[in-house]
Amino acid sequence: MADIHNSDLKREIIDGAKINTAFDKIPQQLAEKVVPVMETNPKFFRTINVVESGSRDTSGQIALYTTPTDKDFYITSVQINNQSDVTADNTDAYISTKLPDGNSATLAQLFKLSTTVFQGVINLSFPIPIKIKRGTAINFGSTFTAGASITGAGITGYIVEE
Repeated sequence: MADIHNSDLKREIIDGAKINTAFDKIPQQLAEKVVPVMETNPKFFRTINVVESGSRDTSGQIALYTTPTDKDFYITSVQINNQSDVTADNTDAYISTKLPDGNSATLAQLFKLSTTVFQGVINLSFPIPIKIKRGTAINFGSTFTAGASITGAGITGYIVEE
């Protein structure tokens, strides 16, 4: 068993376990019954603070979101959906952006056969969030000239506030 010499750790154990120091003994050693769990890097855990979406029923691309120029942005998931009738000539929809090194990246792409009835969805979550270049647009686009079709897309991510 290892002795606890760190007073901050003792305080966290007392507070976290709601130990009543008037009645209960404060653990002085780490054993198999007292195993503290600590966040060794609290910056690793982030809260989603950006959720953006858009839709298109024409050709071209739109910016779903533009990253800040003075803070880092990480994308955690993307979604694309499409619904088309048999007359629609669109073949794909995509979400693209730039990585910190300046290289372009397609984060997701949904393909369909031209002039077919189609209904599809793609949802991608990134267990390790992807850092996006500062001041860069995250674009959603598709090519579409005829028929009836609607395509939507969305992103989630977070801005690092420090």
